[in-house]
Amino acid sequence: MTNSIKLTIYGVASIATLSLMVFVVLPQLPQMSGSSDSLSTSAEEASAWAGGSGGEGGCCGGGGDNSGPSGDNGGGSNDSPSPYIPPAPVPAVCNYLTTSQTSLPYGGGTVTLSWSTSNATSASINNGVGQVNINGSVNDVVVTSSITFTLTAVGAGGNASCAVTVTVSPPPPTPAAVCSYFDVSPNTVPYGGGNVTIAWQTSDATSVSINNGVGTVSANGSKTVFVSSDTTFQLTAIGTGGNDTHCVDSVTVNPPPTPAATCDSFTADRYNVPYNGGNVLLSWETTNASSVSIDNGVGNVSADGSKNVYVDSTTTYTLTAVGAGGNDTCTVTITKGAAQAPICDYLRVSDDEVEEGDDVTLSWETTNATSVSIDNGIGNVSADGSKTVEIDDDTTFTLTAVGTNGSDTCTVRVEIEEEEDKKTPRCELDISKDRVKRGEKVTLSWETTNVDEIVIKDDRGNTIFDTDDYSSSKRKKYYDGEIDVIINQSTEFRMKAEGEDGGSRTCKVDVDVDDIAVYEKRDQALVIALTQVPYTGFEAGAFLTFLFYAVLTLWALFIAYILVVKKGSVLGFSLYGATAGMSETDVENRKKVEALVAKYADQSWK
Repeated sequence: MTNSIKLTIYGVASIATLSLMVFVVLPQLPQMSGSSDSLSTSAEEASAWAGGSGGEGGCCGGGGDNSGPSGDNGGGSNDSPSPYIPPAPVPAVCNYLTTSQTSLPYGGGTVTLSWSTSNATSASINNGVGQVNINGSVNDVVVTSSITFTLTAVGAGGNASCAVTVTVSPPPPTPAAVCSYFDVSPNTVPYGGGNVTIAWQTSDATSVSINNGVGTVSANGSKTVFVSSDTTFQLTAIGTGGNDTHCVDSVTVNPPPTPAATCDSFTADRYNVPYNGGNVLLSWETTNASSVSIDNGVGNVSADGSKNVYVDSTTTYTLTAVGAGGNDTCTVTITKGAAQAPICDYLRVSDDEVEEGDDVTLSWETTNATSVSIDNGIGNVSADGSKTVEIDDDTTFTLTAVGTNGSDTCTVRVEIEEEEDKKTPRCELDISKDRVKRGEKVTLSWETTNVDEIVIKDDRGNTIFDTDDYSSSKRKKYYDGEIDVIINQSTEFRMKAEGEDGGSRTCKVDVDVDDIAVYEKRDQALVIALTQVPYTGFEAGAFLTFLFYAVLTLWALFIAYILVVKKGSVLGFSLYGATAGMSETDVENRKKVEALVAKYADQSWK
């Protein structure tokens, strides 16, 4: 075919336009996709088909030598070109289609779709997304139910597709009704019935009801109802997802009451007993009692009856009557009489004047005494009795009877006989108090006979007083005397009296502390009170002083003679009267005076 064609070729680098008169066989031109870059025939191929663009003569035999499918240019000679066979078109490819989330919770949500294609001329996504770019993404795609997105890529050589699925979770199951709390209070009511309060709590319930006449109630609440017999309440909670009937509580009505036991009477035949005790008859009556008992050792007894008990102290007896419907108690008190004061009836000695080393027998009787003791090492003894002891020195025995209501004492003295040819020294040591507080002052006083030296020491060897500290002319006036001592601890004081004929006698006295301060020792001579040394009332020489004491001694001997030898009688008259009508105390005092006078008279005569 011969034709004149104007061919415009668009190349990548330039555009060429050529008008030629050629004889060609035109092949089918390739399709264009709308873009100069998508031509399936390149500019170089088009130029070749035109017989070359570089020669000057072209098909008319110009002067250039441009090779091409048309053969040699120039010379006016043209060969027929070979036909063009274009390449097969390329199909589109879907590289991927993805979603930001492949699963969503119940109710759905939004996702982002992303994709990529190759060789595609267009692309689209179903389910409402529509036409999209051949590569890209789209946000906030709403998904409310499970769905599959499909991307379709269209290409010259064919189409392609890819898909992605998003799953939406199914709705959760509907919850069942739940009874979380159910209480009936109180669970017990008295016989005849009473009000109780029902309280409850539920969840996910569409309706709630309680049996036994209560009926339909709110989901949560409380209600007061009257119960006259044993009743079991049950709550039923109904819900869309299921029901709950497990809440149950019961009320018990007490049975009819049983009569309580009663103590009708509880008495005694007497309510006071002597101090030493006595028998008492207890009597009682009860009603509706299944068992009866009395405390303080009596134990279980009959419902009605009496029983003898011995009471030796104030005692309250309690009777307890036990019954099915309740218990009852009643009491009775027995009082013990007051104790009488103890009495020391007597304390006697078989011989009140013995030789040193002899034995004597002490005998005694007491009344109402709970404990009896005798000093000087004898200790606790029976209320009535006797005991033999050895006498080594002048000794005064004191019996102490202690009772519930006080104490009583009595004394007896035993003295050592003096040898006729020997002046046996004698001594008495006394203390003003036998129990003191720490730091308190006491007075030691003493009397002696037939001595030419005395020494007083404490039980730690400290010398309290010694007549050797004085000249022979002055020491005699200290054979009788007293001295003050401060006591800081319990102490025993001993006075040793040395006799004129070489013998000696020891007297002792104790003081207890509530613990001996050290007594006060001074360099100066002891200060002796006038009461310690007889005072004549005048200052005289040795002769007059001797005469004074001689007269005083004769007077004492005369008085002693009257009291002892004449038994207190002068010319038939008694100095202190007969004992008839005298109290026991006066008689005892008289005996003590007689003993004291006899002692000093005996000393004077000897």
